[in-house]
Amino acid sequence: MIKAINEYSLSLINFYIGVMDLEPEIYKKINDEVRQTLVHNGIHLQPSCKERLYLQRNELGRGLVNVEHRSELMLVKLLDDFMKTSLSQKKSSNPKVPKRR
Repeated sequence: MIKAINEYSLSLINFYIGVMDLEPEIYKKINDEVRQTLVHNGIHLQPSCKERLYLQRNELGRGLVNVEHRSELMLVKLLDDFMKTSLSQKKSSNPKVPKRR
């Protein structure tokens, strides 16, 4: 169940990151709604234990991906890629001047 939630939510976030200007509060609200749905449907029975919900399975957690943190990581990576691209374009647009001897 958790893998399905991760796949669905991450595919949507991957699509919208960088395209739409979404504030961090929206991602926080998504996390809250996912947790409420899990508690309401009896999948996660300890609503006060958020840390365990986001721990990896090999660390005895549920393995749910924190949408808020993942979106920040994606935005940082996107910005980093843009910076690398703009720097490489600047380097390629500057002609190399031969050295004088």
